[in-house]
Amino acid sequence: MNRILTRRAFNLPADPWSQLDLATADSARVRPMVDAAISAQAMVAILGPRGAGKTRAVSAALRAHRNAQVVETVRLDKEKLSLGDIQSALIVDLRTDQTESPRRSGEARSRQLRRILGEAADRGPVVLLIDDSQGLNRHTLRGLKRLRELSYGGRAPLLGIVLLGQRDMLQEIDEIRLRSDGMWMECLLEGEARTALQQAVGRACEPGVIDVLAQAASGKPWLDMIDSADQALSCAMAAGHGQVSLVDAMQATNAHGASLKALAQAAGVSQAQIARSTGRSETQVSRVLSGERRDAETQKAISDFLNQKQQAISATGGAR
Repeated sequence: MNRILTRRAFNLPADPWSQLDLATADSARVRPMVDAAISAQAMVAILGPRGAGKTRAVSAALRAHRNAQVVETVRLDKEKLSLGDIQSALIVDLRTDQTESPRRSGEARSRQLRRILGEAADRGPVVLLIDDSQGLNRHTLRGLKRLRELSYGGRAPLLGIVLLGQRDMLQEIDEIRLRSDGMWMECLLEGEARTALQQAVGRACEPGVIDVLAQAASGKPWLDMIDSADQALSCAMAAGHGQVSLVDAMQATNAHGASLKALAQAAGVSQAQIARSTGRSETQVSRVLSGERRDAETQKAISDFLNQKQQAISATGGAR
């Protein structure tokens, strides 16, 4: 599936999600954690599955602190990110003399960093940001603790630290666990998913589709929701539909474990109606809709019925 071409086929932007500015419960919970790293030089971990929106939420929280000096490590292989790499990044980004380079000697570089950090802290709060922190080794993690112990002019710590990751590495080392805090992203609420979907792809969807996609996205990361929406667009394009239909949404979200029962409810039909129309018993339909039973023939019969129902809804302008 070519996502960009599929989106354009429905007159959507190449990336309809990039312009969203949606405040979520997760972003509201991230903000005080980042605030603590800035104002109290705390060490915090923002955690969640891939695509949960960690980077976006932290970036938004950091933008609210215009005087914060943010240093982000960019080494791609985080497993090899060393304390020396982190020291060099801090020195290069915070130095006032652009000709000053990190010292080669470990002791000299630590003294140099202490001075530069102290001077920077006098100008405003300093924050070290490390993404994909689940790849950090224990030596580097312990080095972060020692980094926060550096003092200058009787002041310590000199910086806050924000780690983004899929696993809480800080809890695995007692001397760090007792000096840090963390939070898990809860992912999308159904209402948040509905708003995001409506803004991004709503104009390409028939009535009821956004509700189906939002129900399937509840409690899941952003990337899963976006993938489901793209899958629905792909199903619609393959079927030659001008808009994403209810059945297209059903096919797309079923791969992610969406409840067929929820999809049937979105179509406005009861289990009794489905049973009568498909020649199955209500018990059989109930088990298939709830996911308790996998029956390809019954699923296809239900899909065909929902397709006919959706066509009828479209023909009457959305009235059920």
